[in-house]
Amino acid sequence: MGSLLELKVLILRNNSLNGKLPLSLKNCTNLVMLDLGDNRFSGPIPYWLGRQLQMLSLGRNRFSGILPQSLCSLTNVQLLDLSENNLSGQIFKCLNNFSAMSQKVFSTIFKYSNLLYPVGFGKSVLYEGYDLVALLMWKGAARLFKNNKLILRSIDLSSNLLTGDIPEEIGNLIALVSLNLSSNNLTGEITSEIGRLTSLEFLDLSRNNFSGLIPPSLAQIYRLSMLNVSDNNLSGKIPISTQLQSFDASSYKGNVNLCGKPLDKNVHMKKLHI
Repeated sequence: MGSLLELKVLILRNNSLNGKLPLSLKNCTNLVMLDLGDNRFSGPIPYWLGRQLQMLSLGRNRFSGILPQSLCSLTNVQLLDLSENNLSGQIFKCLNNFSAMSQKVFSTIFKYSNLLYPVGFGKSVLYEGYDLVALLMWKGAARLFKNNKLILRSIDLSSNLLTGDIPEEIGNLIALVSLNLSSNNLTGEITSEIGRLTSLEFLDLSRNNFSGLIPPSLAQIYRLSMLNVSDNNLSGKIPISTQLQSFDASSYKGNVNLCGKPLDKNVHMKKLHI
């Protein structure tokens, strides 16, 4: 495989592949899309992943070790899925290196006119103007995309062993549409910088150990159609806004000291009870 120097797309999703990623992939420096999700790959995520990658999907494997700083070199990445692994450490502060997610000038993920279909995803023939079928994790669910003009901006680090807080640098990713950090061991307050992500439509911070108040800046994300901050240690009153009150109470459940609509708990009654 390492001899395929012009390889741009590699999709081997949903097989029973195991072991470490082969070092020969290091030679595939032109890879734009690498989808190895739903396998049994293990070991650390290698530092040598190609810098041209625009889509990296390694979710639902057995990767372990600290979230590598080398991912900061993926300046063109538009979709990053590392969910459901055993990755530890903190979320890197170099998020502003993801320049493709920090610009609202949308570009398509795939720009080349010729593509040799991968085995199992169509005929092995060179096409002019191709139609790529890809199963991607998008807004917390697996979705089938059949398009040559995908406009995706997504980070999914859910269901790992990540610790620490959300770095303020997250606020630079103003083109981000979906952010899933659920089911980790993240702590601290939810940074108000998330309010700068005005393109965000999906935000899942549930099942962590976040504390403090829900930042009022979340009310500024007018496109937000899905919010989940349940099962944390959040406290205080949910900020009043048409946006935040429009979500179901289940979006806020499991925060004992959180009150205000849409929760049944009333802040004034709670104080009297104390």
